[in-house]
Amino acid sequence: NSEDYSWVAGIRNSMDKTFPAGLCVGSGVFVCDNLAFSSEIVFGRRHTTNIMRDLPMLVTRACGELATKWDTQGKRIESYKNTELGNKDAAWILLNSLRQNVFPKTKIDDILSEWLEPRHPEFKDRNVWSLFNAVTEHLKPREASKGHSLWDMPARTTRLHAICDSTCGIDFADL
Repeated sequence: NSEDYSWVAGIRNSMDKTFPAGLCVGSGVFVCDNLAFSSEIVFGRRHTTNIMRDLPMLVTRACGELATKWDTQGKRIESYKNTELGNKDAAWILLNSLRQNVFPKTKIDDILSEWLEPRHPEFKDRNVWSLFNAVTEHLKPREASKGHSLWDMPARTTRLHAICDSTCGIDFADL
C-alpha cells in the first residue's frame, strides 16, 4: 500500500568513466558524494563499448526485481496490520528484539513509551505494524544516538522483520 511506504531510485555516473554507471532502487536508498551507494537492489555497469546496448536490459531486470519486492513488502505489511498484539506479546517481541540486537538496551523505555502512546495516530491500532513502527521510530539515527548509526539500520531492520515475520507466521516461500 503506497500509504505505508514508497520506493526511491538513486542514480550515479562518472563524467570521466572512472567508476561504473549505477542504479539503486528500494525503500532505503543512499547515494553520497563519497561514493557510498546502497539500497535493496543495486547494479552497476562499467563504461565499456556495449554499455548502451546492455543498459535497457539491466534497468528492466532491476524493475522486475523491484516489482517482486514491492509485492512481497505489501503482503508483509498487510500481515503485520492483521496480526493483533496485546501488551504482553508486544513486551515479548521487544525482549526478543533486544536479545537480537535490534536496538540498544538504552532505547527500550523510549520504544515501550512509543508503543503505549504512539506519536502518530495511524499507529494507535494494537498490531505488529504499530509495534514495528514504534521500534523503527527509535532506530532513526540522531545526533544523540551513539549506539547505532545509518550503517547499522539495514541489519537491525532485517532482524526486526525476521522477528515480526515469525510472529505473524509469514513464510516467504508462500508469498
